[in-house]
Amino acid sequence: MNRYAASLQTVLRGTLLIGSIITWGCAPGDAGSPVLQADTPLHLEDQLETAMIEGAEVPDDVTQPVTWQFDEPQPEWSAVPPWEPETRPAELSRTEDALRMVLGDADTTDDNEYSVGGIYVDLPDWTRDDWARVQVRARTDADVERMRLILAFNLRERSDAAEEDDDSPIEFWGASSAVVHDGTVQTYDLRADWSGGRWEGPWKQLVLVVWADTAASIDILSVTVVSKEATYADERAGVHSEV
Repeated sequence: MNRYAASLQTVLRGTLLIGSIITWGCAPGDAGSPVLQADTPLHLEDQLETAMIEGAEVPDDVTQPVTWQFDEPQPEWSAVPPWEPETRPAELSRTEDALRMVLGDADTTDDNEYSVGGIYVDLPDWTRDDWARVQVRARTDADVERMRLILAFNLRERSDAAEEDDDSPIEFWGASSAVVHDGTVQTYDLRADWSGGRWEGPWKQLVLVVWADTAASIDILSVTVVSKEATYADERAGVHSEV
């Protein structure tokens, strides 16, 4: 997306220089433009109230967040099918306000017992770089020492995995977060435009995987995907932190 390129260029022109002249909101070489002088470090955010803003009109067709609320049926969400015969999939059921996922037991050859499960939804071939983050509201009071929520992208065909000698149905693994398991509702904010491995093709499935060091369950209250446009569409100028 490049709709905010003009805004970004305007901000970048106001480069922070120590003991130098700072030009704000004007093209290089424009002798008639006002200049701001500073002998000490200058924070650009302190100048936003008086700064001239160019090219920051918000378009009318900003991509709005997409949300699935699980206080009502969401039949398009399904359990990720395991590929190993000794592994059972997550069991899904509805509570009054959530989708409950009971993690399946996984048997491993190194005697490392754990539970894992996943859910996914098909997407209309999104461009992943258009999206900023996935927000998951969830709760659990599972008696575990460790539990993680992992964002993943796209499910693979078995034939594709066989060629790579890989037994995972996941094509790309993304950001993850430790899960709070005290029974409170928590919001997990996971970056949507990053994953291990080189990304190729469209975003076909949004996948959420939960791992725990013992048998456990977790309630998913909602899942929201926020576009990069929507992140900056509320105000024409301001301060926003980015990793």
